[in-house]
Amino acid sequence: MTVDGPDGLTVYREGIRAEKRAALLDAALSAFLELGYERTGLDEIARRAGVSAATLHKHFSRKADLFGAVVECTWGALTSEAASLPATLDKLKPADALKQIGKAHAALLCRPEIVQLFRAVIAETPRFPELGTELFRRAKDPFRARLHSYLDRATAAGVLRVKKSDLATRQFLDMINGALFWPRLLVVDEERSDWDANLIIKEAVTTFLARYSVAKNK
Repeated sequence: MTVDGPDGLTVYREGIRAEKRAALLDAALSAFLELGYERTGLDEIARRAGVSAATLHKHFSRKADLFGAVVECTWGALTSEAASLPATLDKLKPADALKQIGKAHAALLCRPEIVQLFRAVIAETPRFPELGTELFRRAKDPFRARLHSYLDRATAAGVLRVKKSDLATRQFLDMINGALFWPRLLVVDEERSDWDANLIIKEAVTTFLARYSVAKNK
């Protein structure tokens, strides 16, 4: 590769740094899922990533920081899709908007690596409580915040009547979590078809609107 001038050199170095960071995150995810958090050492992650321990420490000074980045990266596979929802949701009827939110949430929860990651965190949380905090803060909080924001806007627009958006957000997402995610988390090889998922989301939307639609609250 030819690098011309200081700007070209900077871009080249940033590209190399990004590649090494990506390799570290991939290696860390595989190690955490295979060995668990406690048994995974930074040296092992560096070995799997094909970088030196010094390089790893330039990116992540603590294993907890690396784990947090892994959570954020893994959960972020659908971040761009979820982040685009607020730009379009307000143009839809509440039933259609909630259906889109529910489908995005369900698609994320049903990914095998997400289930594996939650299992790894739950197993280690008694000894490392910060892992649960990192998982919730980096993974679930952003999704809750997006739904919370939509409910506030829909209420301000007069198409929903939600007095406690935080509670309503939890109620809607937990209807999906309880039927789709927790069985997969606790029962090995538990599977649900797309038909099952769509029905669960449809019923969650119907139940939610029975409580919070403007017509029901007049």
